[in-house]
Amino acid sequence: MSVRPILCLLSACRVLVLLLLVSAADARQLSDLRSDVRVLIGDSGNISARYRFSDTQVDDFLNECQRDAIAQAMPLVRSSSFELVAGTTYYGLGSSNFIALKRVTWRNRVLTEISPTKLDMTKEWEEVSGAPQNYFMTFASRTVIGIYPFPADSTSTGTVKVEFYAQADALSATTDQPFNGVREFYPVHHALAYCAASRTAAIDGQNDLAAYYLQVYVQTLSRLASLATARPSYLPSFSPTRDASPQGP
Repeated sequence: MSVRPILCLLSACRVLVLLLLVSAADARQLSDLRSDVRVLIGDSGNISARYRFSDTQVDDFLNECQRDAIAQAMPLVRSSSFELVAGTTYYGLGSSNFIALKRVTWRNRVLTEISPTKLDMTKEWEEVSGAPQNYFMTFASRTVIGIYPFPADSTSTGTVKVEFYAQADALSATTDQPFNGVREFYPVHHALAYCAASRTAAIDGQNDLAAYYLQVYVQTLSRLASLATARPSYLPSFSPTRDASPQGP
């Protein structure tokens, strides 16, 4: 028997074992994901000193994979708010896990994004005050938002509400769950194990196995993106009808 069929057989057995262990309804904790990675790459000795990869190394790979998954699928959305101050253009978003803005509102009005390049087409735009119409961001400071026009006085101040795509908290404690423990994402927790296993398998020189695990991870990312926006009970096109001729007393 050639090496490739043997490799395929081993990888299939490992995947089967992992799938049997993981229930879509159950969350995976960091300790579970470590074990999953070791099963996938055959690094599951009973004596930790004989592991090819330490827990710290596996954790680093898992966190790298979580950051990659978040950057590609953008599944986490958080919100914050700040008060406008007369005469002030720039405001800090006040979040260390900010990735990108999703929606900005002021007094129940949506503020649309405008680029600094577009604003530069307006003469002395930084001196323009009035009721806010737009927001903008510069690459020089990705956690600061600018309001245009800036509020002139108390008639154009108020609360700005912001929704933004957020980074997940790092996995550090053994009980930590991926993607901040959001229940909707339980079914794709195992994706991080496949991603980390792909990287460790590549280091081990198991390139075919690494490529296969990477393929599983990439396919699961699309499911993560779908779960992030899925709303089974949301039926915007559904309009309940009322019987024009009700029967009975």
